[in-house]
This record gives sequence, structure tokens and C-alpha cells, in this order.
Amino acid sequence: MIKNIIFDLDGTLMDTLEDLSNAGNFALKNNKLPIHDLKSYRYFVGSGFDVLVFRILPESKKKDEQLFLKVKSDLLKYYNSHFLDFSKPYPFVNEILSKIDKKYNLFVFSNKDEELTKKIVKHHFPSIRFVDVVGLSYKYEKKPCPDAIINSFKIYNLKIEESIFVGDTKVDCQTAKNLNIRMIGCNYGFRGHEELKENGANYFIDSIQKLLDILKLL
Repeated sequence: MIKNIIFDLDGTLMDTLEDLSNAGNFALKNNKLPIHDLKSYRYFVGSGFDVLVFRILPESKKKDEQLFLKVKSDLLKYYNSHFLDFSKPYPFVNEILSKIDKKYNLFVFSNKDEELTKKIVKHHFPSIRFVDVVGLSYKYEKKPCPDAIINSFKIYNLKIEESIFVGDTKVDCQTAKNLNIRMIGCNYGFRGHEELKENGANYFIDSIQKLLDILKLL
């Protein structure tokens, strides 16, 4: 029986791509480097800010450690001031979460910095009763490593095996595998159906509203 639902944040509950793209391009322009279009950022995000910076750097600059640190610093400074500019929940997310938060234990598990993740969730989902919001911290490796969410479940005395994961990228699929639980892939997210299918998602939804149909089957 499913009692717990673990949600990814970016590309699953929230469309954050434009703010991430703006931050990345600001940092690149500030260092006189070529920028990328919005669509390209779909394949840059999802694995934390270090990987995002590495991916947006030109091939010839990826080994320049000093430049990497400067671009990362510029990106984070901009993003920390602009992460609410254009980011918004996907349609009907708040409505669906409000329907299920009394029946299920809800979690957020993100590769975004934990403090920032908590700020975003608190701002956009103030009435939703998440058991915990888990982001990236110095204590644990990033997803697909499951250790951070496993620790959270231990704190709240809940069973991982009674959970399902909802996400939009192969990293989320791999995280679900590492937790040995089933995965609901969000076709509407940053990467799309094919990546989710190739990486073993068990179910697929084209909108968050379809989540209710999947939960009825479980």
C-alpha cells in the first residue's frame, strides 16, 4: 500500500526553467561567454548547480577551474535574488496536492540547495502539509543517491517501501531505483516521455491531474 509520495521539485511540481535559464545566461554574459536558448536548459538542469555550470560552459572552458567558480558565483548570486521572478507551479498542482495531503505523507526531494528548496516550497505551496522538504546539503550526496531522503524517513519513522516517487528526469528514475520503489514519470516536465521510458519509469502522466488516476490503481 502506498502511504508516502516523494516529489521532485523542478519540472515536476514547478516550472522553474526560465529563472534558471536567466541566471545561467546572466553569469555567462557577465564573463563574456556565449549564452544558450531556453530549450537547451531543459538538458542542463536537474543535477545541481555544479553540473549546471559545467554544462553551460563552452567545451574549451570546462577545465578552467577559476572560470567555473566565477560563473557559479555569478549564477548563484543572480538566482538567489530572482528565483521567484517567473517560476510557478504547473497547472492544478496546488489543487491536486491539497486533495492528497490528508491521505498521503508528502515529501519534496530536490537537487537544489536545501534552504532555497524550502523557500520555494513555502512560497508556492503555503497551505500544503509536506512532512519534509529535502534539498542538497553538505551532509549527503545529491540524487540519485537516496541517503538524504532515507534519513528523513527514519526521522519520521516512515517506511520507504510504502512510497512512490514522482519526477521528470532520468536522475529521478535512478533515485527511485536506488530506493527500490516505483516511479511515476511526468511527461510534461523538462525531459519528456522518452527519457523517462528509457530509464525505467513505471507509470506516466501528461498532467499532474492524472496522478489521481495512478494512485487509485496502487
